[in-house]
Amino acid sequence: MTLEAESNAAGDAAPGQPEDSSEGSGEAVISYSIGLALSALLTAAAFYLDASGWLWAPSIPVALSVLAIAQVGVHLVFFLHLTSSPDSVNNSLALAFGTLIVALVIVGTLWIMAHMNENMPQMTETTAPVRGAHAKIVRGVVEFGEDVPVGAAVEGVVRSVACDVATKVREGQICATMDQAPFERAIAQRQDETRTWEDREKLAEAGMKKAEMIVARPSSKNGAAKERLKAAQARVEEERRGLTEARKALDAAKAALDQTNVRAPIDGVVRARNVEPGSEVGPRTKAPLFVVAKTPDPAEIGVFVTANRAANLRVGEKLNFTVDRLRGRRFEGEVVSLEPSTEPAGYTVRIATPNADRALDAGEEATVVLPPD
Repeated sequence: MTLEAESNAAGDAAPGQPEDSSEGSGEAVISYSIGLALSALLTAAAFYLDASGWLWAPSIPVALSVLAIAQVGVHLVFFLHLTSSPDSVNNSLALAFGTLIVALVIVGTLWIMAHMNENMPQMTETTAPVRGAHAKIVRGVVEFGEDVPVGAAVEGVVRSVACDVATKVREGQICATMDQAPFERAIAQRQDETRTWEDREKLAEAGMKKAEMIVARPSSKNGAAKERLKAAQARVEEERRGLTEARKALDAAKAALDQTNVRAPIDGVVRARNVEPGSEVGPRTKAPLFVVAKTPDPAEIGVFVTANRAANLRVGEKLNFTVDRLRGRRFEGEVVSLEPSTEPAGYTVRIATPNADRALDAGEEATVVLPPD
């Protein structure tokens, strides 16, 4: 071997790898020890960066990815002795090919599963095994509860609307907001008036205290001083009444500002919306801004069944059902009525179930399992 070849061979050796295997296992142990130390150091660094908060949070995944790639490099060089030497070319190609195949399998599988989940129609069963027979599965709807109209408590112009038909709302949720600028100006004016009355009250109290001191003097027997004290006391009472009224007016202005936010009065679903941004509304507006259907408790589900199926049902019978939104939960209801339907040869079955936790929302579809024929 020439000096140039020997130099190239030496340059292609892995860090810590002995250039001549005949030199014994001592240098191999050193190589593995260095690899172990570097692996442990990279692992500790990954845990430290994640737990210390030293890095900006969004950059932590990037740092961990860099450390993971470095970890892979350490394993390839110090444990698998994969280098750029001519003897390692086949191993490098095999590793690259294996990595490509694994990546294709993983990425392809994820893509196929995502495509199927996005494009396949939802599967619904028409029958289900129950005690050796087949139970009919029918679709119903959770019926709406009591309708509650929602109006405007103050007059103003609507600036934004946050609720629409079929929106599920919670008690206190803001559904519309009116222009608040006039109400904020009214509050500022009432605050100025309140401060004025507070100043007047302080002056009146100071005058009353001065009159009391004059009357309390031993040499004072003048009836005029007592009359001035009575007048000062009357003025204090008058200023206090004015201050009380000013504070009430300020509280009313603040309450009016809060009422510019039209809120849902109950938990439920918006059945109707009669307001748009820019609408002028007030307490005398005829149509309610919103109509909210109360979340029912107990909830009732109405399903249509044929006459043959209705013949196998009775009031008080227990039936199971599910809702699409809560697929992992099964509900149990009780048949409360069987009413002839407007559709030919059919009945409307009403099923009641407790709904204290408000899990069931009005208007959503339910899948009910009927007993077998």
